[in-house]
Amino acid sequence: MMSQPNVSTKAPEFQKIYFFISLGLLALSIIMFGLGVFYAQTPYVTPQAIIDFASYVTTYHYIHLGAGIILIIVVIRENKKKLLKMRVWKTIIGMILTPLSGVVLLAAVILLGLSSCA
Repeated sequence: MMSQPNVSTKAPEFQKIYFFISLGLLALSIIMFGLGVFYAQTPYVTPQAIIDFASYVTTYHYIHLGAGIILIIVVIRENKKKLLKMRVWKTIIGMILTPLSGVVLLAAVILLGLSSCA
């Protein structure tokens, strides 16, 4: 008979995944910001696909932040007795990076949108 892993053994895996997705979102936001700066300073028009993609990624930032809040709540509820020994730093860093990358991506969307009007 196979035993199912409980939440406390799954939580570190989800925290690691959440952390790496947050780093990926930050890198993608920086790339999109670079594209926005490029298209804002050149006479080229930004392709609509890039603007749409940046808008979809911006929407995902809200979902990702909500998932981080839920992950922290689940970890804290499952480990109330071990609250001082918990290692939720990856989730907390991910939650800090998500709004940061959202701001960078918002600036990128604004730059991309302005360059498409030129």
